[in-house]
Amino acid sequence: RDWGDLPENGGAPSYNTTSANNGPSHELGQELWILDKPDAEADGLPDPNALGDDNDNNNDESSITFPTFVAGQTVIVDVPVYNNYADATLYGFIDFNGDFVFDPTETATVVVPNGTNGTMQLTFNVPANALNGVSLGARFRISTDSSLNADGPARDGEIEDYLIEVQADAGLRDWGDLPENGGAPSYNTT
Repeated sequence: RDWGDLPENGGAPSYNTTSANNGPSHELGQELWILDKPDAEADGLPDPNALGDDNDNNNDESSITFPTFVAGQTVIVDVPVYNNYADATLYGFIDFNGDFVFDPTETATVVVPNGTNGTMQLTFNVPANALNGVSLGARFRISTDSSLNADGPARDGEIEDYLIEVQADAGLRDWGDLPENGGAPSYNTT
């Protein structure tokens, strides 16, 4: 199976990475993966830098080059995929609030048709209040399983874990909300 490698501190809060904590894993054998054919692991390999599971040194776990994540902005992540198996789904999970849980609002998906050998795009809306300046967990999975979560086993595909950082948007401000009728006299709100 292919396993993840996000840091797991053995207590709460923690990312689920190992089998003991229902970490994500994918059965290997089908031609369905993110960029390069994954290697196999016996269990999740937590690593402080999410670099623990490149066992055969073919760099199969660093397929994604990330754009800059800025609080309050939409970001598109290009994910190179190979699918010569069956229609599948690419899942992206990013822990924007740093609570070690991949919430539904921190998830993006896209269908990957059979025969795809190229880049798929996942669109994330980075919350204005996203935790910035610290490492946040990011997990990407591809599988024919429908409604896959960030944790647990999958019958096929691959998982890749990363750490990303969000930058604060210098243009973000806290604004008022008094009514503004568009003429004078009016409260100045916008």
